[in-house]
Amino acid sequence: TVGTRSASAAPRLSTSWQSAPHIFVTVDVNMTNALDWRKGQPEKKVSINDLIIFACAKALKKYPEVNASYQDEDTIYYWDDINIGVAVSTEGGLIVPAIEDADQLSIEEIGERSREITEKSRAGKQIISKPSRFTVSNLGMYNVDSFTAVINPPEAAILAVSTARKTPMVTEDGKIEVREMMKLTLSLDHRVGDGVLAAQFLNEIKAQLEDWK
Repeated sequence: TVGTRSASAAPRLSTSWQSAPHIFVTVDVNMTNALDWRKGQPEKKVSINDLIIFACAKALKKYPEVNASYQDEDTIYYWDDINIGVAVSTEGGLIVPAIEDADQLSIEEIGERSREITEKSRAGKQIISKPSRFTVSNLGMYNVDSFTAVINPPEAAILAVSTARKTPMVTEDGKIEVREMMKLTLSLDHRVGDGVLAAQFLNEIKAQLEDWK
């Protein structure tokens, strides 16, 4: 049998890959504190992806240069609203609904909104929202060590989230302890920012997650 799947996103992403010079930066994130907090707050119904979206909103607030778009032949637009797209796989293909004004939401509100748009997307219901300015693509549930994602135009960046794994780590005093480690890879449009900006922004996300309280 031959199956069909919507390719609506393919032309847009193909154009992005061909026209946008991508920079890729990867960091290892110690998720132990964040995951321990999550386990201790079962009533909040917060996913790992919600934690990452919350951290991204904080980082975008600190580095507004990433909350941008390169458009109209050499023009960079910097956006005031922080709307974070969530890549959702559906039977019809990949879609990216947005969590609007994510920087103004609590972690619980992000969790509620994320569940709502994911359920509606997979049910084929229409979601009306503001345009996303930055996207999170999470393959952590698929046992993935690392990957890179293609920027979702007209955005300037996308974050690829891999699987958190128990990993032996050497502490500063020479002891070996097991930590929940996860790789994050940022793809940034080089026309909007350079490798230094990519590293600073990604390390801010890392700091937000590792210092979770």
